[in-house]
Amino acid sequence: MTILKKMSCLFLTTAMFFACEDDGPIITGPVGPGGNTTTQFFEGTLDLQKISGSPVQYEPVLMLNVRYQGSGTSNMMSHLSLEATHLEEIIPNGNDFNVVQGEFRLMEDAGEEIYGTYRGHGSSGLVSSQLNWTLQIEGGTGRFASAQGNLNLVVPDPDYSGNFMQARISGNIGLVEDPKPL
Repeated sequence: MTILKKMSCLFLTTAMFFACEDDGPIITGPVGPGGNTTTQFFEGTLDLQKISGSPVQYEPVLMLNVRYQGSGTSNMMSHLSLEATHLEEIIPNGNDFNVVQGEFRLMEDAGEEIYGTYRGHGSSGLVSSQLNWTLQIEGGTGRFASAQGNLNLVVPDPDYSGNFMQARISGNIGLVEDPKPL
């Protein structure tokens, strides 16, 4: 290997190390002709509220069309809003339900957003209640235009009556970057 190639490799390794130092965990790797994917950990909290729920099917199982809204903060979006709609399939015991065919949008005040689909499970038992969604990121706008990845939204003690609930959201977001000339 020539000295020029060795110096280039050392420079790139050093630049990647210092570029990642202040932004939390970042993983970079090739993704083909479009550039590199940078993955960052996303975490935040939301005040989540169930806005509506109306039956769309009664048999063979009860299905509800449900809408949620929320607002909060995260490490990647200073102030964010959430809009989510899904179908809830009520499990015959009456205390549990599956979340199917969900669609979500996470929006920042500046207008940038992340969007995708989700599914999950909820329970409303007397002893223990919890709401869990797995969000599959399919894209976004602005700096999130190439967003991919998964987020988990958890409400440890949900209130399905329309009051605000404290939700935690976290996961990894991958963004494709344009290649930079050396």
